[in-house]
Amino acid sequence: MKADTNQNTPLISLTDYNKLANNLVLDLKRLRSFSEKLNIQQSLTAIDDVLEKIENKTFWVAVVGEFKRGKSTFINALLGQEILPSDIEPCSATINRVTYSLNSYVEVEFKDGRKERVEIDKLSEYVTKLTPEAEATAANVKEAVVYYPAPYCRNNVDIIDTPGLNDDPSMTGVTLSVLPKVDAAILVIMAQSPVSEVERDFLENKLLTNDLGRVIFVVTGIDRCNRPGDADKVIASVRKRIKEYVLELIRKVNIK
Repeated sequence: MKADTNQNTPLISLTDYNKLANNLVLDLKRLRSFSEKLNIQQSLTAIDDVLEKIENKTFWVAVVGEFKRGKSTFINALLGQEILPSDIEPCSATINRVTYSLNSYVEVEFKDGRKERVEIDKLSEYVTKLTPEAEATAANVKEAVVYYPAPYCRNNVDIIDTPGLNDDPSMTGVTLSVLPKVDAAILVIMAQSPVSEVERDFLENKLLTNDLGRVIFVVTGIDRCNRPGDADKVIASVRKRIKEYVLELIRKVNIK
């Protein structure tokens, strides 16, 4: 399901796309020049991020949601391998970005600018809260980039695993910091507690107001719906709630 229900968006040719991208780069460079003259550092950083993504032709998808909704498990299912750490307790404590590579390894970038290459099976020691030592290390990590031959990432698509919302304020802050940099978001919702107040607030006040190209909703835990028809009821309920939230947000915007 998508927050954007317009299914009639026309496709453009590669030539038109390249022309559009070139024009966008020119406009961004002009805007960057103005920001530099006015010493608006936040704008400079944001513009540089967009220019880098256009140059590298990357597309970033963030997987977001409350803690223990199965975000890392969902990404591992996409990858077809248990790559990202997951646990019954709140686990992810950093941004973990999966990017395509024929060789499998992890590059950990620390907040002080240092970078360290580690084996994938050591990832949990740098990005989780599973042990006091790992949590202390993760506090100094800016990002862990997982290089892996994932088919979903083959065409410059990066999948970003984020810390859980409502875990603690610092983890929520880490998740919010990545939203301006991504092109789409996948909101993971648990079938047993669909669309909590935290998820509703995040959807209305963060995702739908961040100019994302797409918001995709994934419901996990469907296998725990034991009675016939329960899974369909959960999906229908989630779809109904999201539609109501989106329409209410549109109404509020129009009133303003």
